[in-house]
Amino acid sequence: MLARFRLGAVAALSLALGCGGSDLLLPSANQPAAIAVVKGSGQSGVAGGILPDSLVVKITDATNRPVAQVRVAFTPDAGGGRTQPDTAVTDNSGNAAALWILGTQAGSHKVQANVVGSSQVVASFTATISAGTPARFQLVSGEGQTAPAGATLSSSLIVKAVDGQGNPVPGIVVSWSVTGGGSVTPGTSATAGDGTASTQRTLGPAAGPQTAVANAGDIPGSPITFSSTATSGSAGQLSITTQPAATATVGQTLTRQPQVQLRDNLGNPVAQAGIAVTASLGAGAPVGGAVAGQLTQPTDATGLATFTDLTIGGAVGNFTLSFSGANLAAVTSTQIAVTSGAPSATLSGVSASPGTVAIGATSTITVAVRDVLGNPMPGVSVTPAADDPSGTLTPGQGTTGANGTATFSFKGTKVRTYRISAQAGGVAIVQSASVQVTKAPTTTTVNSDNPDPSLVTQPVTVVFTVTAATGAPSGTVTVSDGQVSCSATLSPAGTGQCNIFPISVGNRTITASYAGNDAFAASSGTASHTVSLITTFTSITGAAAPSGNSPSFPTDPVVVSYSVTSVLGTPPGNVTVSDGSVSCTASAAAQQCTLTPTSAGQKTLTATFAAQGSFGASSGTFPYLVVLAPTATLVSPTPNPAASNQDVMISAQVFSQFQAPISGNIVFGDGGSCPSPATTLGTKKVDNTGAASLTVKKNTFSAGNHSIIGCYTGSSVFAPSASPPVGEQITGNN
Repeated sequence: MLARFRLGAVAALSLALGCGGSDLLLPSANQPAAIAVVKGSGQSGVAGGILPDSLVVKITDATNRPVAQVRVAFTPDAGGGRTQPDTAVTDNSGNAAALWILGTQAGSHKVQANVVGSSQVVASFTATISAGTPARFQLVSGEGQTAPAGATLSSSLIVKAVDGQGNPVPGIVVSWSVTGGGSVTPGTSATAGDGTASTQRTLGPAAGPQTAVANAGDIPGSPITFSSTATSGSAGQLSITTQPAATATVGQTLTRQPQVQLRDNLGNPVAQAGIAVTASLGAGAPVGGAVAGQLTQPTDATGLATFTDLTIGGAVGNFTLSFSGANLAAVTSTQIAVTSGAPSATLSGVSASPGTVAIGATSTITVAVRDVLGNPMPGVSVTPAADDPSGTLTPGQGTTGANGTATFSFKGTKVRTYRISAQAGGVAIVQSASVQVTKAPTTTTVNSDNPDPSLVTQPVTVVFTVTAATGAPSGTVTVSDGQVSCSATLSPAGTGQCNIFPISVGNRTITASYAGNDAFAASSGTASHTVSLITTFTSITGAAAPSGNSPSFPTDPVVVSYSVTSVLGTPPGNVTVSDGSVSCTASAAAQQCTLTPTSAGQKTLTATFAAQGSFGASSGTFPYLVVLAPTATLVSPTPNPAASNQDVMISAQVFSQFQAPISGNIVFGDGGSCPSPATTLGTKKVDNTGAASLTVKKNTFSAGNHSIIGCYTGSSVFAPSASPPVGEQITGNN
């Protein structure tokens, strides 16, 4: 903002030119040399308004003194408005001022101040002009578009907000809404920097005029309505405008013929002639049914296809018609109930299933009623009859169902063949059915065979039942296991029992056989049965060492007493007694055997009797404790006392009440306790008398008192022990 010569630069330039001998014209005192902005730059205001602060510049000469009575011109840029005045004269302070009356064009603008007649003494002011209050809300584009129903318009709907000078006004919230269906996206938008807001319009499914409204509140011109037109799409489906008659007679023309309309995929009618529409039976039509007549009709100019001579034949029942065309979604009619005339005596029929039944059992009699075309006839009254009064039909009269049949239950009380006939709607059906009545089948069941398993020759009670679908069978039942048998007469309830005595061991099949009678057929039933070995019971009655040691020690023989019993007394065979490591065997009658445990511990003695002949195996257990034989250990050092330069021999002896230990080691020590002496002197194995000795070399012991101990480590038979300490006096050298 400052345009003036610096005095230092002027002086330097004068000096340089003086030295060169040239003349130089300098700005004289009290002449404009610089212009500076005092205030008024950088303001903001509304288009067409006046900035609150004046634009003030200061004119100074080359010595920086104010210059009065200098004319200054204020010139705005294009669209920036004007100044008042456009030229001002500096006062005694060198200041000149003007008001900036803003223009109508929003944006950043500039005013240039310059000393009149000088293009070098120039200063600039800037200001920002913003749009004023919204004065108009106007439609920009998107009006009057046309598209298929349900489609999105190709062009957005655009509105604009401007102020009184035509400047765009941003930030105005616009709410969008529709009539006639469809949607807008977004439903709310705000005007951008260019003053515009937009949305995308998707038309509703119905053809015809539709509108969208942009509402910006109280701004003049709001709301704005956009009009658009939804057109029908191409034919994509069919609809039935006239349904066929709800009832019809088989083979006769429908009393009301259908009409079918072309429509687009949104359901709007499509006026297009010459499109072929074809009729056919709908899904689920009765078997054998068929539609006849002119099955394909073209659409007229309105898109309507009209049928004139459709008939349904081949079957009766509930039908629908389906209408279809190329690239058209098919449509199905409402239900058509097709009936026929009087029953046919020859095409109708009577059948029985099953054709053979037992006395008291039932056979299903089916009467199929058909018309002269062979179509099933529903709703027809049917009366069946048997050729003998000993046969009964239930119910005595019936009505055919949707499939043209009526069913009855037949039961005969004689062993013979019955003929079944029927009348349908007063017409005697030529065909008849036969039912053969036989003896009633029976079922023989073995209900129980106790006890199971049983022992050889032990009585087994076999309970049986003989049943039939109707009535109570009577007569005799024989029970057999293939070797022995028994018989019993059935009670009135069809039950009975008898005893058999199996004579051999193994898996048997018990068969109960019913012989039958005049009314009931023979039958049999089976059950699996097991004849087992005679049960034995083995137990250990005691265990003790003859030595009297209790508990006993390893290698000390133990006499184990046992007992084996059965319902027949002591069986033949052997018993083996084991402690898990060693065993002994003797006969069951001996009742004892001797085993010698080889290790200490809590033992479980098991006596096992092996199966022998008809006697089964069994076993029993007994707890028995074996402990290591206790020991005692003594040591004796010699000589005692001894000089430090003498060898000392330590003798040890292990004692046991059981026998002399013949295995194990003795650890000799000096001080401390067993099993870990303070100083280990050496280890020796005991001999067969339990003795061991160790020679401690001279100068091993220091002078003074020593505590000699012997630690027996034990073996698989003998327990460890520690000797009492023995003092050893070591003196100086001899």
